[in-house]
Amino acid sequence: MKTMRESLLGSFNEIFVLNLHGVGSGDENVFNIKQPVSITFFVKTKAVKEECKVYYQEVSGDRQSKLNLLSNFDISLFKEIYLNKDILFLKEDGNLRLEYEKNSFDLDEFFSFHSHGIQTNADDLVTDTDRNNLLTKITDFQTKGWLPEKIENGVESEHTGKIRLRALKNKNGIVKSFPYRPFDTRFIYDSAMVHRRKKELTQHEQVKENLYLSFKASVADKSNFSHILITKSTIDTNFFSGATHTAPLYLSAPNVIDPSAPQFKSNLNTTITAKFTSLDSSITDLDIVDYIYGVLNDKAYTTKYNQFLKSNYPRVPYPQSIDTFIQYKDAGSKLRVIHLDDTTQDTTSTYNATTNNKIEKIFFDTDKVYFNKTSYFDNISQAMFDFKIGASQPLKNWLESRKDDTFDQTMIEQYLNVIYKVRHSC
Repeated sequence: MKTMRESLLGSFNEIFVLNLHGVGSGDENVFNIKQPVSITFFVKTKAVKEECKVYYQEVSGDRQSKLNLLSNFDISLFKEIYLNKDILFLKEDGNLRLEYEKNSFDLDEFFSFHSHGIQTNADDLVTDTDRNNLLTKITDFQTKGWLPEKIENGVESEHTGKIRLRALKNKNGIVKSFPYRPFDTRFIYDSAMVHRRKKELTQHEQVKENLYLSFKASVADKSNFSHILITKSTIDTNFFSGATHTAPLYLSAPNVIDPSAPQFKSNLNTTITAKFTSLDSSITDLDIVDYIYGVLNDKAYTTKYNQFLKSNYPRVPYPQSIDTFIQYKDAGSKLRVIHLDDTTQDTTSTYNATTNNKIEKIFFDTDKVYFNKTSYFDNISQAMFDFKIGASQPLKNWLESRKDDTFDQTMIEQYLNVIYKVRHSC
């Protein structure tokens, strides 16, 4: 997107952006769509090309007031904006950006290596919430040629569709679990049928107790910044709805003496880590990651700098004192332990299903999350149900992805674990 904006600046003399918004309470869209709307005018004259000027104005409110403004629009309402290094066509507080960028680093430079996650291009075939269901699908495909309807009737290309898959159907693989969405682990048939297996990422899973931090280069969806999560292994590329980056804490390295016991090295920028260890030489790589996790999960920080955190790789301030470092490190460490815990169940909420344990209609009402008209999990607040990580709403989306399944004891325990994580993350 930044490259596109650079191209536009090089092609036109003036750009006028009218942001009509259209998402949120009391802010109506001028069209019957959910996506926010803007009108942009690109002006190219015969005059000698100088630096392109960008003008901006935004309007919120009900639909009729916006239509009235458009029918009598005065170009003088546009105000020139001065572009920062991200060249966003948005009005922003320049002083606040300077404050955000001062004495800080971004996650792109912090990690020596990071990459997009696994991209299957065949989720309906090679992933599933249930291991046995996945193996059945793979067996049916390899022996009978069966494919899920979405793939059978889907778009064909070099990287997607039934032709590619059928050419690879005899390639055997292994079933393993992987983080598919926030707080939603699924099974994947790891084989050549997966379009991008990301071995350059998954190879580092052999490092004992390695961790992966996931984030985005920029956030296009309307949600506030919350696009940060730590996992035990490589994620799906759409983990945060769209291309999601993930970075291992450690990188595996060959062991020439004993190939069965790979060595490892840090994946962190040593220039940046040196600024932390200058506060205390005993600070470890994990301590620094915990500090980052604490900062980027601090609602005061993410609310204040929301616009900038979403515009590019999120930035993190260097700690001004050892006390500040410890405060954020401890908060991040506590949250990391909770987010990586896949067994602890919430003890406040209970499962209530007497006659129907099938996941049908999902809705929230009076501190209960219903998964059909009569069955529910109780003692859940509205804030918990609405809680998001990126664009994912874990308590709702976990159920939606298992619609028509019936709860058994394993699924009850899994959902109570999701409730536990959400309760301690709000």
